[in-house]
Amino acid sequence: MHKWTRLVAACEKSDLSINRWCKEQGISPSTYYKYRRELRLLEEEGTKGNSKWQALTIVPDETFVSSGIRLYITEKNYLEIKSGFDPKLLQEIIEVLRA
Repeated sequence: MHKWTRLVAACEKSDLSINRWCKEQGISPSTYYKYRRELRLLEEEGTKGNSKWQALTIVPDETFVSSGIRLYITEKNYLEIKSGFDPKLLQEIIEVLRA
């Protein structure tokens, strides 16, 4: 729905007629009207407090920066080794796991 929220807003801001704008965007006018109607219904429900929808903020994956690696021991068990780790401690852990 986020895509259609953007598209409907862009159409409403343009100086073009809906039919002309849809043609330029490669969207059928009937599809445009369908989503515009659905968005308005969702908006009305939200203002009444009856909405079952909750707005989410999506954080792009690029914001997550890994500063280490995961060393998998089994499918569900792993060690996270971050930068600046103690190599001696890692060696001791590996020796314990081998035993």
